[in-house]
Amino acid sequence: MKILHTLPRHASQLEMLRARSMRQDMEGFSYICVVIDPPESVDRKASWASSFNDVDTHKLFQALAEQTES
Repeated sequence: MKILHTLPRHASQLEMLRARSMRQDMEGFSYICVVIDPPESVDRKASWASSFNDVDTHKLFQALAEQTES
């Protein structure tokens, strides 16, 4: 899993998730990990890592957005 976008305040959390995805018991799966500031944040943003290439990661985020629309 490659960290594709990270803010300094999310770096350690995202690195922990990336390292965990490399464990032997996690092999054979693909991941997208997202770290998001809490709702009370003044400048709420996200960081992410993905096992997929940039184009597929974008497509997966788009598909998730469509699935979560009310």
